[in-house]
Amino acid sequence: MKQTLHLLLVLLVLFSQQGCITALRDKFDWENAPELGPLPEVSGNLDIQQLWKHGGAGDAGPLPRRMSLVLVPETGRLYANSAAGDLLALEAATGKRLWHRDLGVETHAGPGATDSLVVLGTTAGELLAQSAEGGEELWRAQLSSEILAPPKIDTGIVLTRTLDGKLFAHEAGGGGVIWSYESKVPALTLRGTSSPEVGGKQVYSGLDNGKLLALQLGSGALLWESTIAVPEGRTELERLVDIDATPQARGGHIYVITFQGKIAKVDSFRGGKVWERQLSSYSDFILGEKHVYLADEKGVIWALDQVHGLVVWQQEGLRDRRPSGPALAGNHIVVGDAEGYLYWISLADGALAGRVRLADSPVSAVPVSASSGSSGSIVYARAENGTIGAYSTP
Repeated sequence: MKQTLHLLLVLLVLFSQQGCITALRDKFDWENAPELGPLPEVSGNLDIQQLWKHGGAGDAGPLPRRMSLVLVPETGRLYANSAAGDLLALEAATGKRLWHRDLGVETHAGPGATDSLVVLGTTAGELLAQSAEGGEELWRAQLSSEILAPPKIDTGIVLTRTLDGKLFAHEAGGGGVIWSYESKVPALTLRGTSSPEVGGKQVYSGLDNGKLLALQLGSGALLWESTIAVPEGRTELERLVDIDATPQARGGHIYVITFQGKIAKVDSFRGGKVWERQLSSYSDFILGEKHVYLADEKGVIWALDQVHGLVVWQQEGLRDRRPSGPALAGNHIVVGDAEGYLYWISLADGALAGRVRLADSPVSAVPVSASSGSSGSIVYARAENGTIGAYSTP
């Protein structure tokens, strides 16, 4: 970590002399990160069955590198894109490739998808909309800056965050701009943004200055602004409090976490904090029935009580193994790590119940999951070398 902070401090000095807004840290660029932690022991014997795999030797064939992944349960399809502009659809049950498009663009974020539409943003600030059925382009729109988070589609509206602090709402049917909202960006930020979250008729957006906004979904009018974390410290690095994890809405509340700051439960109608506690993360988290599950910046996995924010359990085994954000899968959460392993962690006590290796490549994207009937579940995950796999558990 000292090497990372030293490098960032040097860059900070260089860029501050130029007087420009700078995003210095890629969330998944680990060249200067601490040494990888040891492979943890697994205490459980969960039966994990591989259903299919794409991208490794002896399987169904290669896929482009650095794939992202999204599941549309209504159609049983997975959609994946690569940094080089590949977009493809897979049959979730079998892994069969349904279609593939080379869009000829560079992307650093995964797609958003419904049963009829797949949207993704580019590093050049373009928002592309493709047919979910066959991948044909339906429309495209030029936005103000680089897009580093998956767009959100809700009630016929496509919501997109850009790196320069703007939030755009477009018509899903034709791409027309409905509204846009602009917020101030600090001089130094993590390289990344959170996706917008929708709850009822409100859209929530986490900002790089540690604030959470609530806007009217239909008009973009500001409803309230809540300060989740206040920048502290003498250097710009110490004052980073970006919200890069997508907020989660449930039951009249919104949950949000910042880097080098706090996790909080916020009243979605007025923006007041119900509770807060010190925690730091830039990875997406998930809400279970009663708990919040997350991986902090050091790799520790947490379960917090949703009512009061109390710690239910901690799992230290993945410290410094750079785990992804978690997916909820039956009685477990599932995370990936920097060596391509997937771990099933018990919801009850945080024990490591099972492990498989997807690929000899980091799993930095959050896995996705679906029910397989009864109490079983299926987890889909991708590695940065393009490998995608599906696994079932009872």
